Amino acid sequence: GKAQGQNNLLSNGGFEEGSGSPYASVSSPQKVGAWDVLLGRVDVGRFSSRYDIVKEGQSLLHLCSNGKGSISQEVDTMVGTEYQLSFSYAASPEGARNQRVDVEITSGGSTTTSVARASSRYRCTTSSRSHDCWYWRYLAWKTHRFRFRAQASTATIQLSSFENQNGCMVLDGVWLTLPPFHNLPESYNFFEDSFASNCWKE
Repeated sequence: GKAQGQNNLLSNGGFEEGSGSPYASVSSPQKVGAWDVLLGRVDVGRFSSRYDIVKEGQSLLHLCSNGKGSISQEVDTMVGTEYQLSFSYAASPEGARNQRVDVEITSGGSTTTSVARASSRYRCTTSSRSHDCWYWRYLAWKTHRFRFRAQASTATIQLSSFENQNGCMVLDGVWLTLPPFHNLPESYNFFEDSFASNCWKE
């Protein structure tokens, strides 16, 4: 998808570069724009001409084209600065019921990890009845946010599928930014005692 808002420190966070119609398959060690495909093969594109399933823009990335897939990108960072990684994700209706993306950020020999999980069984309403369904047109997007502090002048962002099969998470709108209220001193407190007692007491 097409990224919006403040400057994204990642390149091709919306996977517009390298996409195909309905999608393009890209195998390791090839690239999707600035992203390195580290493992397996990924699919990049709109996927459906009938339904608007992308989160934003015209393209998304499917981490499993024929098995476990992984992408990574190195970015410039400032030592000691806090950053926020965020991305939209959804479980492929063609994959397992429960799916996950493993996030790994490496900076200066230090590695920080996080996990995003989703179910491929969505709640749908057809014929005035609510039920489980697993169709692309009902793709349910979620957002994962994760903060880390840079330990070096560069950091490597890696996103990997946990499932080793044809059908797993799809991604869109991957952003790396300075988070809201970043790098405030530890002594800073929105609700310090003096503020709370003066403004919130009855």
